[in-house]
Formats: sequence, C-alpha cells, structure tokens
Amino acid sequence: MKKFYHSNLLSAFAMLTLVACAGVDDADDLAGVDDEATSTVTDAVTSTRAFTCSGVANHSPRPSARETVTGTLTSSNAPRAVTVLNYLNAVRASSATLKLENAWWSSYFKTTNHWNQWRLNSSGTSILHLMLPDTTPGATFSGELVEEFFSGGLSQGNWQTPLACKFL
Repeated sequence: MKKFYHSNLLSAFAMLTLVACAGVDDADDLAGVDDEATSTVTDAVTSTRAFTCSGVANHSPRPSARETVTGTLTSSNAPRAVTVLNYLNAVRASSATLKLENAWWSSYFKTTNHWNQWRLNSSGTSILHLMLPDTTPGATFSGELVEEFFSGGLSQGNWQTPLACKFL
C-alpha cells in the first residue's frame, strides 16, 4: 500500500469535492478537468476488484471468434489494466486506463443497456470499445466488446461480442 502525504490527501479531497459539488456525472463537463487526472486521484483512494469476461464475436460458431477480457474495476466502476485475449489466449490489446466515451454511437449502449462506453485502444485498423455497467455490478454481469473496423479513415463495420462477466 502506498503512503500518502498530507498535501496529497488534501489535493485528492479538493479534486473530489470539486467534481461532487459541480453536479455533473462526467469530468469532461468541467472545463479544464481531465478525465484521466480525476479518475487517477479517485483510484488512489479506492479499492479495485478483478474481473473476467468471455464471449463469442457476432455469435459465431467458429472457435476462433472467442474472446476474453480481463481487468479490474474501481469502486466508481472505471475499468483499469484491461487486456483482451483471443481464442489462443494471446494478447490482442491492453490498456492501463480507458477513456470514457458515452457519446460514441449516439450513446446507444448508455441509453439502451445502461452501460458506460469505454474506448480501450486502437489495434491496427480497428478501435476496441468495452461496455460495462454504469452502476456497481453484482457477482456476475453482462458487457460487450465492440471492434470497429476502418479503411481510409472510414468505418467499414464492426464485430460485437456479448460478454458474460464475473468478479474473481
């Protein structure tokens, strides 16, 4: 466990108070406050829970379409240390922190399933998005991994992988 000095705790408290008093649900709504900085301060004083998810892209019968997602969730449900594995358990993508993008796809997953939409990272000519519950999930929960394909800067479609998740 890391030791915090008095000034660090005061800085963390001030940042959390600013976000809480502003009455917003996303730090992007605050001018000049960075999502990463806000969630990093929050994560420093909260615990995380490890999770794993698995699913098959587009409900394909092919074994090669199976994907696994592992990582941790903070007490504010922000995913951290996320890794996407293919059917051979080889790493397809990983990211220490993910960017919250609830406006992506016209907020479809946020409004339809009450899932936060997290951008994992780019993988060659595709972008991975991980959807997870926007409230504290129970022991098991659902999610979705969407891989968007691009060519010449234009979207060429996507694969959707419904995920069955659980805490470890």
